[in-house]
Amino acid sequence: MKMDKLRFFAKFLIFSVILYCVWLFVVEKYSYVVLYSAKVVLELMGYTIKAQFDASTFSATSVVSGIIPFIALVLATPKVELGNKAKAILAGSLILFAVDVVIMVSLTLSGRSEFMRFTFEFLEGIGAVALPFILWIFFMYRDLIPKTAGGGKKDFVNVMKEFYSAESGEGGGKKTKGSD
Repeated sequence: MKMDKLRFFAKFLIFSVILYCVWLFVVEKYSYVVLYSAKVVLELMGYTIKAQFDASTFSATSVVSGIIPFIALVLATPKVELGNKAKAILAGSLILFAVDVVIMVSLTLSGRSEFMRFTFEFLEGIGAVALPFILWIFFMYRDLIPKTAGGGKKDFVNVMKEFYSAESGEGGGKKTKGSD
């Protein structure tokens, strides 16, 4: 069990580094698409935005997106068919893109009201930190949770109890001699 976790973590780190290197080449285009999409949303809301973007506007952190950790988590997840990984990456990336657009819209409007400032700060924190993990669990749930002997899925709470009790050596995992 420990070796599986270490292998997963190592794969996650390797994929993260590779994806970050790729990100350095696409961040300018991604940021432009996010900012342009936010501009369109703002114009649909009745705001006039006169913004010009050029290469000097963008850096590797122009848009803090959770896409890299999300994709790295999905790619590092063992025993998942490639087609399922591809579907999860596509759907999750689209959701994260939409959140990035909403973050840019709320950033633009954050000076207009406390609510928009709060929305920006909340979404930026959730979108960059928690959402990639939430989406990973959501899309990989069927593959992360083992099946019961009857072929059905165990419920999430019982799986977590087994996982943590096996880690701490409190049973719940394999039965040992004299544990009956």
